[in-house]
Amino acid sequence: MQVTENTISSYLMNLLDSLENEIVILDKESKIIFANKSWKDFAPDSGKSMEKTTTAISYLSVCDMASGQHSDGASAAATGIRKVLNREVETFSLEYPCPDGQGDIQWYEMVVTKLKNQEPIQLVVSHLLITKRKEFEFALNDANKNLEKLVEARTKELSSAIDTLREEVILRRQTEAELKKSQRQIRDFSRQLNTSIERERKDIAREIHDELGQTLTALKLDIAWLKRHHISSNTGKVQE
Repeated sequence: MQVTENTISSYLMNLLDSLENEIVILDKESKIIFANKSWKDFAPDSGKSMEKTTTAISYLSVCDMASGQHSDGASAAATGIRKVLNREVETFSLEYPCPDGQGDIQWYEMVVTKLKNQEPIQLVVSHLLITKRKEFEFALNDANKNLEKLVEARTKELSSAIDTLREEVILRRQTEAELKKSQRQIRDFSRQLNTSIERERKDIAREIHDELGQTLTALKLDIAWLKRHHISSNTGKVQE
């Protein structure tokens, strides 16, 4: 089988039409010179005007005229396409929301690249539906936020518990310090009390000793006087 340019061209067209990506090729003036089947099917499915998705339409003009709630994505897309056309960047990508025919928000990823070895410059613009991936990202982001809230709440609880524990430790140390101080005061008082008791005992013993000494001295004097008196009495009787 002889392969001709028409065969290759037909093969490439069928290949592009088989892709889920919505693909268009733009010329240097951003006009659509080719659109695959997915791109053409996008218009009736999304409620878009067919004229905005067919060939000979300026893609940049469509982006520049976009208005409404989600027009920011169109403005960013136009900026990126111009950068590639002006050879400022090799490729440009953008994720953007777009309402479908039922009013539900769908997410797409647009990738803009220039064709290799093509002069004048031509661009390939590909749109891929990424709604499921974005929903997963949003759910993951919500889960992360909830997790952060739980971690924050748990951190506050742990911080509060640590503060309470720290206060209890400080109070315990203060109590132990006061207890040690009280024990030291008790020992000092006990030592002073023992010293006072010992001193009092010595004072009492000294007083008793002095009183006994005085009493014994008085008794000795009395006994001496009695002895003298008795001897004197006996001598008088003998003389009679």
